[in-house]
Amino acid sequence: EVYYTLYDKQEAVQVHVYQGEDPDALRNTEIGKFTVTGLSKVSANNPVTCRLDLDLNGMLKVTATERRTGLEKHIIIDNAMSRFEAEEMSAASRRLRVLFGDTDDRQPPSEDRGTVAEQDRQLDPTRTQAHAVVRRARDMLGDIPPEDQEEVVNLIERVHDALVSGQLDQAEGAANELEDIIFYLEEA
Repeated sequence: EVYYTLYDKQEAVQVHVYQGEDPDALRNTEIGKFTVTGLSKVSANNPVTCRLDLDLNGMLKVTATERRTGLEKHIIIDNAMSRFEAEEMSAASRRLRVLFGDTDDRQPPSEDRGTVAEQDRQLDPTRTQAHAVVRRARDMLGDIPPEDQEEVVNLIERVHDALVSGQLDQAEGAANELEDIIFYLEEA
C-alpha cells in the first residue's frame, strides 16, 4: 500500500496498524504503531510504501519505506492473530446476545413486519431451516475452537441480516456455509 506525505518538507509519518474487518480502520483494533523519521525534505506527496508480512507463527512485520531514499523502518508484532482474541470474542458474544434478544439493546419489531420468528412461521421452509442452523451453531458456540468462533459468529450475523432484510437466497447461502462448518466441527 502506498501512502503520501501531506505537507512540504514533512520529515516524519506515524504508521498505525489495525486488525479487523471493518472498512473504517478506526472501528478495528489497533495492534501496533511506529514513527518513520528522517524523511526527505521535499514537497508534499512524497510516497511511503507500507508492507505487511505475516508468517505462519503469527508474527506480523510491518515495514514502511520512503521510495525516494529507501529509508526503511519496521515493527514486528508478536502473535498478531490471537493478540486480541479475548476482546474480539467478548464483542462477538455481545453481538450474538443482541441478535437473539438476550439483552435490552435490541429494537422492538415493527408492527407491520412482526418478529423474524413470526415471519419464519408464516413464510417458507428456507427461513425455518436457516433458524434451525443458527440455533445449532449458537448452542455449540462455547465448544467451538477460538480460531473458528469468529467465522461462526459472522455467518450467524449474515444469516440473521439476510432474513431480516428478506434476502432468502443470501440467507440460504450463509446458512449452508454455517451448516458445513458445524458438520466439520462435529466430526472433529
